[in-house]
Amino acid sequence: MAKELGMTQPAVSQHLASIRAEWKQSRLEEFEAVAEVELEKLDAREAELIAAYERTPLENRTVELAAKLSDSVVNIVKRRCGIRGTDAPKKPDGSPVDADPMEPRQVLHERLRTRLNELIKAGLVRPGNN
Repeated sequence: MAKELGMTQPAVSQHLASIRAEWKQSRLEEFEAVAEVELEKLDAREAELIAAYERTPLENRTVELAAKLSDSVVNIVKRRCGIRGTDAPKKPDGSPVDADPMEPRQVLHERLRTRLNELIKAGLVRPGNN
């Protein structure tokens, strides 16, 4: 290639490295643009969910409805973390590194149960049929 272009091999290597760097930067910028659009969609969806919940009359705010909202928001946060690359590290089998002794789902359910009890006591949701 160097002979075809009338250049030295080091010059060709330098130009190729420069071209690769430009391509890499271009791909990174494209990825960031796509990621930004997806993050905006997630932000909008989260706002929609919360607004819909807040429009719900107090007498219709059940534990089940609050739990569905919480599950949806948790999933949005997980997707947001995945896009940003801030997920907790995982082992090859998919399990978290240095996991808590309790399963993550159990921890989440315990936190949700505590928060829902607080909301019930505050009168912001009413208990449903469990």
